Amino acid sequence: MEKADEAVRQTNDSATANKLVCVSKGYFADPFITLFSPPAPAHAAPPPAGAPTTKPPNPLMNRGYWSRVRAVETLVQWFLDSDMGGESRRQIVNLGAGFDTAFFRLLKNKKIKKDTYWLELDFAEVVSKKKNVIGRSKVIKDLFEAEGVELRGNGQQKAKEGEGKGVVYQIVESDLRSLGKGEEEGLEGLEKGVPTLFMSECVLAYLDAGDGTRIIEWAGKTFQNSFFICYEQILPDDSFGKMMIHNLHERGCDLRSIKDFPDLSTQKLRYKNSGWGAVFAKDMYDYYYQDIEADERSRAEKLEWLDELEEWVLIQRHYCIVLAVRDESLVKSSGFKAPMK
Repeated sequence: MEKADEAVRQTNDSATANKLVCVSKGYFADPFITLFSPPAPAHAAPPPAGAPTTKPPNPLMNRGYWSRVRAVETLVQWFLDSDMGGESRRQIVNLGAGFDTAFFRLLKNKKIKKDTYWLELDFAEVVSKKKNVIGRSKVIKDLFEAEGVELRGNGQQKAKEGEGKGVVYQIVESDLRSLGKGEEEGLEGLEKGVPTLFMSECVLAYLDAGDGTRIIEWAGKTFQNSFFICYEQILPDDSFGKMMIHNLHERGCDLRSIKDFPDLSTQKLRYKNSGWGAVFAKDMYDYYYQDIEADERSRAEKLEWLDELEEWVLIQRHYCIVLAVRDESLVKSSGFKAPMK
């Protein structure tokens, strides 16, 4: 298992390198990504499994990663901005966060509410590296001071009554396979009554189906006003899907549960059967053309010429974005704004 865990940890480095290339090409702004990766190489790290081999730089990968970042952060922003019955507090739990820089970027762009608790969970090795980068970075230190962010340590409890409201950021060492087993160490700062969003980007698919489903069930049962974003691979049984699985297997990263939840319908049913009231799901091809604004698509498409259109469709069809809402009554309320078209 340790060898497999190490292979999964290495996908974090690959994702960081690919996002760095996206930033260098102008797909999105991220002044923090270089802190977690060396200067942009002539080409990205190995592309996601299933992607065709093309000469670098790879516009196909760049546009795909941009659409991933755009989808996840749009849903995070939807959660932060949605009316929660007058409740201003928010909690966000990023499962297997790796070197994700979403918190820093949203904070810099004044998108984080002043009463937000942002918690990231990952393997001890990844957490240690990220903490070291944050501790050495004057850019992050200055940002945290300017925005009044409390950088909370491991095992630190929630703020005491009357201590005031503010933004809290915390990274905790965690083996996600322990969640839902009564072994949720480091999560003492979370409050069960506060609207809570769970994020999972290419994480659950690497877990056994039972472990991933237990996390989903635990999140919904523990936090009544909870939400879950999941971005991961689907469609393992066609030729492209088989190649995707094979390529990841060769890198030591088995998609342990993709065959248990192979398509949008089974993805949605997974959450429904785990007690979630409403589930929205799309493959990334449909999300790209239906939910990303036309002017934004046009801007991104002008950055690099993309002639592998068939491969583009295949890759986007084999990834999905899911948003589950625990409280179905929220979805049925008159003021509810759907997160996807």
